[in-house]
Amino acid sequence: MFKNFLLVLGSVFVLTLAASSCGSKKEDTTGQDSLATDTTSVATPAPDTLAQSAGIEVPEAVKAAFKAKFPNATESTDWEAESNGVYEVNFTMDSRSYEAEFDSTGVWRETDSKIEISAVPAEVANGFKKSKHKAATVVGVEELSLPKYDKLFEYQIVKGKDTSLVRFDPKGKEVVIK
Repeated sequence: MFKNFLLVLGSVFVLTLAASSCGSKKEDTTGQDSLATDTTSVATPAPDTLAQSAGIEVPEAVKAAFKAKFPNATESTDWEAESNGVYEVNFTMDSRSYEAEFDSTGVWRETDSKIEISAVPAEVANGFKKSKHKAATVVGVEELSLPKYDKLFEYQIVKGKDTSLVRFDPKGKEVVIK
């Protein structure tokens, strides 16, 4: 997941740079140059559709497992096939964005959703503040669900040059997953 976080962060940076250089110059009525903004809207998939990234064939078992696990998902896009045979999908449910992973046979592996640090429950935040990781810089937090854990809070942290993930249960106890 942290690898994906870094990829998204890098993509946002690249897209920001690209967007800032995409405007075209035009002369306004005052005679000064200004940047024209492209206001073209981007179409979003219709609800309850499984849009696939170009060239990725998602097995029917994976699509069926997704629909069974998340029947209230209003949008699912951006399927990715990872090198280890895992399929990842981004979707929206209850006005929140999620990412879920399934293996090639349709077995659900995990679901996560980014949350604001300020939205972390007090018990979890206190657990982090009392942990050996308290001096680390928090890069982001996700709510995480795994087959053995209904809800965890996953902190992406940086300590010096090292980045890592640490997880806490809703009571603020650190959970180590091997």
